[in-house]
Amino acid sequence: MASSVEHMRQGGAQPNVQQSAGAQPVNQAENDPIYRFKLLLPRLKESLVNLMKIAGTCLHHNSQQLEDSTSSVDIQLQKFEKSLEEFYSMCDQVEISLRLALENSQLNADTVKYIPACVNVPNEKGELPSTQRIMQYPQYQAIIRQQIHSAKEMHDLLLQFSQKITAKT
Repeated sequence: MASSVEHMRQGGAQPNVQQSAGAQPVNQAENDPIYRFKLLLPRLKESLVNLMKIAGTCLHHNSQQLEDSTSSVDIQLQKFEKSLEEFYSMCDQVEISLRLALENSQLNADTVKYIPACVNVPNEKGELPSTQRIMQYPQYQAIIRQQIHSAKEMHDLLLQFSQKITAKT
């Protein structure tokens, strides 16, 4: 998963994003996997239609069994293979976008579960957010300190446990 996401970040499988009047910025496609998925759907449909057209043409040529036009059959087969590969590529991009969306959703759920309030940080204009659940930065620091303390306690317990096991053997 990480390698496929890295592959997308390096530009290996980026969709052509065009801005229309009133459209949201291209940066949103990089940040929002659902937006990226919505951009990929028309291309996926187009790719599937193209694949079916070429497959129908190949099937028609094969059913006629033209011995003298083997070159046209080979050309049709190459077009079919290229179209099939393009369709698989689009499916892979859709899968990556949906997995990333699921991962983001799970991360958001974990964030809400373990830090139930937002940290009060001003935006670029210096305004504070107007959310209902706002946490001041010192409160946030206290939670972080508590999490660090709990992690150290867990580390110490595991260390003691491993020392007891090695002492018995």
